[in-house]
Amino acid sequence: MGWMIMKQDYSLLGKVDVTDYKYNKVIQIQHNHFFKLAMLSGVILPTLICGLGWGDWVGGYCYAALAKIVFVHHCTFFINSLAHTSMFGATQNYSDRHSSHDSFVCALFTFGEGYHNFHHEFANDYRNGIKWYHFDPTKWAIRLASFLGQASNLVRTPNCAIQLNFNKLLLKKCKKQIEISSQCIKELDVPPTETWTWDKVQDEVSKGRKLTVINNEVIDLMGTVPTGAGYTHKSTDTVWYSAHPGGQRILDMFVGKDATSAFTGGVYAHSCGAEALVAQLRVAKLKI
Repeated sequence: MGWMIMKQDYSLLGKVDVTDYKYNKVIQIQHNHFFKLAMLSGVILPTLICGLGWGDWVGGYCYAALAKIVFVHHCTFFINSLAHTSMFGATQNYSDRHSSHDSFVCALFTFGEGYHNFHHEFANDYRNGIKWYHFDPTKWAIRLASFLGQASNLVRTPNCAIQLNFNKLLLKKCKKQIEISSQCIKELDVPPTETWTWDKVQDEVSKGRKLTVINNEVIDLMGTVPTGAGYTHKSTDTVWYSAHPGGQRILDMFVGKDATSAFTGGVYAHSCGAEALVAQLRVAKLKI
């Protein structure tokens, strides 16, 4: 609630035309007698109910009145802090131009205002939670009032406009993920700088190295593969040679040989994941 007690620059705040409220008798009664009504409904009535009902005057005053006011006020006003963070599984579904988020947890404590991203993007809509399963009792109360003839001209944002915002933001998020993935590919897909002849391959194999050739690239089956930030794992431990689904014997069949045909369907048509893994085991290009 800190933002409420800090001095604000009112020139930066938006203005809303509420002149129509001046002609609403019910709202004017509430406006002119707000403090008296607040004391009556928030403090006096809860205390009387507990005191006259089961004799707990102190409990009625301390808990049903004062503690309730503190709890409700904090829940009402923390929407301007918690709903502007990514806490409690909150997401931005309609816009990322502001910090507001949609949060089911916040909605439970604020009578539906937890769907704050929608509220900021479509502020004139009488709803916050637009789905039938969204917890928004304020929306339901307004809708009920309209059925009873006590509310009219309810403003609803066209579904096509809502869906357009949702899809545009989803596309933006997808593009960002593609950029991250592309950068990852650039970091991992580093071609070998050395060029070896077949004689060089055979010489290295005679020294005990398990090398094979796939698509004119020399693959070290006992090499290392980057698996995370700042560390590597031996392929013999976790990746290719010892964990190969077909077993080590089939790999040994192609040590010192060209395994392109076997890798691309002659024995088994390997997956894209296998191709990405093999790319990390390259040690040289084969001189043709």
